Amino acid sequence: MKTILIYFVLFLSIITLVACNQGYHENVTFIESSAIESFPIPENAEVTTDRTPTQPNIEKYVLYKLRNGRHGMLPPQRYLEEIKAWGWTELEEERFGVKNVFKKDEIKVWLVYENDVFSISEVSEGK
Repeated sequence: MKTILIYFVLFLSIITLVACNQGYHENVTFIESSAIESFPIPENAEVTTDRTPTQPNIEKYVLYKLRNGRHGMLPPQRYLEEIKAWGWTELEEERFGVKNVFKKDEIKVWLVYENDVFSISEVSEGK
């Protein structure tokens, strides 16, 4: 009886882990952001806020929520690799906490990722 209970608890634990990991998977596809040209976003991201920025150095700002969200404080490695594959260079020296910084040509983008929401902001260096 004790063995059956142990297997049952183990089975439930595995099911829970699999179910919680469905929000972000390796097969996710990426599309171009409607706000920042040639910057990829996961296809399962929905715009929750598209507003005029209040900080003078931010040109554009969009907040996204992931459908079937992935919980975690950092962007998935697969997403970071995809951003780089689209021609963006990560400025690792400017990374701070949950903010990753990317640059392509003369455009600088902040990616702030936390739990199942993330924002992208186009940042002006001259202001």
